[in-house]
Amino acid sequence: LVGALFATVAFCVVLAMLSLFIFFQFPKQAIIFCWIASAFFSLVVGIIACVQGAYFWGVVGILLAVLSLVFLFFIRHRIPFSALLLKVSTTLAIRFKGMIVINFILVGVATVFMLFWAAEVYPSFERGNDQDVNGGDVVLIIFALLTFYWTTQVLFNMIHVTVSGVAATWYFCGDANMPKNPTIASFKRASTTSFGSICFGSLLVAIVQVLRALARSQRDSEHPFIACIIECILGCVESLVRYFNRYAFVYVAMYGNSYIEAAKRTFELAQNCAYEALWNDNLIGTTLTMTALGMSFISFLVFYVAFSSAAFGSIAFFICLAVHIQLFRVIDSTVVTLFVCFAEEPNLLAQNNPDLYAAIHNANNHGTTNGEQQA
Repeated sequence: LVGALFATVAFCVVLAMLSLFIFFQFPKQAIIFCWIASAFFSLVVGIIACVQGAYFWGVVGILLAVLSLVFLFFIRHRIPFSALLLKVSTTLAIRFKGMIVINFILVGVATVFMLFWAAEVYPSFERGNDQDVNGGDVVLIIFALLTFYWTTQVLFNMIHVTVSGVAATWYFCGDANMPKNPTIASFKRASTTSFGSICFGSLLVAIVQVLRALARSQRDSEHPFIACIIECILGCVESLVRYFNRYAFVYVAMYGNSYIEAAKRTFELAQNCAYEALWNDNLIGTTLTMTALGMSFISFLVFYVAFSSAAFGSIAFFICLAVHIQLFRVIDSTVVTLFVCFAEEPNLLAQNNPDLYAAIHNANNHGTTNGEQQA
């Protein structure tokens, strides 16, 4: 069993390396293929739902497929720009492997914390489920939830700021002037001078998550519909704050800004190129998601056939998915950072990497710039 699990992990790592190779060699084709695959998947789900008699969800699936293809058609002019960012991000992830190592280390720390947290708070949650709960338990549960959400947010945002710091350093310094051990230097900044900004931004998300969890706990109350509406609203707020933080933390990593100053600069960026950021995030996000799912499905098929076991195939699927999610977190953070860097300081890229600047400038038909700088 141990040997089989080791072989599974090794095979999943090979698939992850294959994903990076595809992103490096065929970024544009990967984006187009993944978008079409996503639309096809929605179409298949919609048809199956209609066959099963779930016509509402069937129509939703088919409509999503159509809208995905229409969306891809209207933003096709953004694909070359996103493809270049994906290729460069892949190159940086391969070159500065410390970003991937830091990512896995902090994810491991987060996993250990979650296990200890669950063991510590389990008795209080059990009393809550048995309705034998007092005021002290309520306060403890709320505090425990805040601790859980805040700590995990801080750890994952430290990964984002560390990766963003390395990508920004490369952008500002160029290949020739890169300092020694940039990943370690970036992690030091994330865990010291920028740690307060990370904690503050993470706290905002954690508070919304706690409120959402409390609203979710009221589904079985006398007013479940109101609780559901509140939970939905809080879910939208959480998504918006998370998305905003992705860009705000890039400014924290780039310039060492406080969170408030980074938020102001993020608002300025949104005023100048919000749509470009949305299009880019959708193109890259769908590509990463579909690639992770596709490679994980391949892993499932291989080990299902090899061991004639759907259970082992499922284990291989989730291991492969976990490996890709961690690897692609680095790619995603790098893409966002390069987008912000190019929007803020396009001329620096022209100085440090003229060939790449020319390629991105030609692909950037609609001017991804912030303020008066022109790319």
